Amino acid sequence: MRMRVLAATLAVAIAGVAATPVEAASSRGHRVPRLSGRVVDQAGHPVAGATVTVSASIAPIAAIVFGLGCVVSLGAIGDPACSPYALTTRTDRSGAFAFAVDPKWWVGLPGTTDSLAVTGRAPAAGLKPAVTTENVAISGRDVSVGAVVVWQPAIGLTRSGGQYAVHVPAAPAGSTLPKVARVLDSNRGLAWSLALDAHGNATVDERVFEDGAPFISVSAASARVRYTAWEQRVADVGVPTSRGLACSTYLTNGQLAAITKCPYTNGHLGQPMDLTTALRVVPRDACKWSGDCDSPNTLVLDLGRLRLLAAVVWRNCTSACAAETSLDGTVWTAWPRQTQAGNSDAVVTGPQIPVRYVRIRGDVFMFWNLRQVSVWTQPLPVLGAF
Repeated sequence: MRMRVLAATLAVAIAGVAATPVEAASSRGHRVPRLSGRVVDQAGHPVAGATVTVSASIAPIAAIVFGLGCVVSLGAIGDPACSPYALTTRTDRSGAFAFAVDPKWWVGLPGTTDSLAVTGRAPAAGLKPAVTTENVAISGRDVSVGAVVVWQPAIGLTRSGGQYAVHVPAAPAGSTLPKVARVLDSNRGLAWSLALDAHGNATVDERVFEDGAPFISVSAASARVRYTAWEQRVADVGVPTSRGLACSTYLTNGQLAAITKCPYTNGHLGQPMDLTTALRVVPRDACKWSGDCDSPNTLVLDLGRLRLLAAVVWRNCTSACAAETSLDGTVWTAWPRQTQAGNSDAVVTGPQIPVRYVRIRGDVFMFWNLRQVSVWTQPLPVLGAF
């Protein structure tokens, strides 16, 4: 405890300010300056119950001492030696908020940037609210930041003819409309990036939104304000044929070997993948580098029986991937007249042909970054059916 207090006191001394709480300063009779403002949505409607936090980054040397205090105190919750200065409040019914900001705490900290962060209310259970952050200048006088906008747009999602049309409404005044909309999986990993045109529109194959990609999110920014819109849920289109299938790759001797608990068909569309993960799941003696063998980077899926191939979707395949098909797992051909929409994230379509095996090939060790492969099929028609 003594070390903790010493560390906090030393940090304040280095920062050149007195550690006098706002309440104590007010009780001595002098008026504490106020930081105030109002939170509204993009249409100017007040946002009640929004969380507003004003904080200052601590000076570099003070940060070291704060960190030491946090280690000594074992990171006790609420310990002043474990966090920078920060104050939090909520907006009232009119969206208004105010802080009493004692300049003895806030003014004159060398190397600091004061920041105001506003978090709106979640649009529905399980969805993240809008967040707006901006830099503020705290002084010894009253400061009004005016209206702080939280971006709460209704993103247009229209499903028709095997496509999803996405429309992102205009960003808050003075900010730049985002160039991409982010499709997120259930763990908020990036499952797809939708390129938006100048009007905020994008069209994508609906199979991008399989059941592991339930959210869409966008962000925008101006010179001093950063906006993250609230999340919106997307109606998914179901589960691909490949979900949960085992997968294999070739060893240096040409034999096919299983990949451990195949992570490339598990439905975790935004899972982070890297070389360490790949080396853990790819079998020993597999082709890991382009010079190892003739087929250095191949993911093989056995669909279990003949099906009509409809689409192959890969996510974060950074090695010039290509789709091939086979009836027996031995003789392989490129999917004829295939069309690829996208690059590292891509949907490949073509004529519906009968296949049992599908494989994805790359020109470098594609398992470094590949997150997921989804194969979509239709059942074979029944002979004699009308």
